[in-house]
Amino acid sequence: MARYKKLVEPSSNAVSQREFGKVIGVTQPAVAQFKDDDRLVIEYHAGHNKILVNESIDKLNATIKLNGGTFRDRSKEKTYDELTGEVCSTQLNLETKNSLELYNNARALREKAAALQADADYQKSIGKLVDRDHVDRIIFERSRQFRDTLMACSRRIAPELATITDIKQTEQLLEREFRSVLEQFSKLPVVDQ
Repeated sequence: MARYKKLVEPSSNAVSQREFGKVIGVTQPAVAQFKDDDRLVIEYHAGHNKILVNESIDKLNATIKLNGGTFRDRSKEKTYDELTGEVCSTQLNLETKNSLELYNNARALREKAAALQADADYQKSIGKLVDRDHVDRIIFERSRQFRDTLMACSRRIAPELATITDIKQTEQLLEREFRSVLEQFSKLPVVDQ
């Protein structure tokens, strides 16, 4: 069922914002918000932008969600990776003599840094980014555990290895013990923070 419809018959299909508001029964600020959200079909007529009534009503009704909210046409938007790449590659000129340009570039640089920090915080919150100190602690702990297990392995198999004279048996013994050490290492519990 359509939410927006003509409540008043317009003078033509191309009308001003004020008249379009009267046609569908909404305030002028609501029409301005529809325009900002790109939910209206606008055409240039007689020196002014005019709203096409029938097409705009269809577009408004097509962009209503079930909960009453709206969605944007995301086909024209850039992906997250494209935006990140664009922000990271943009270089601003801070060597200019024009004070307004310098101010705007410095402000944009500050905003870029804030956006990159916010992105890093977001990546951390969703688990894609972790604290380096935490990773270093985990690697140190696991390396120490692996070293200790290997050292214990050499003491454990030394007596048995000393009695073997066949190379094939020596190889099998070492392979069995190394496999055992690696399986133990893979079954270690996850290190908590």
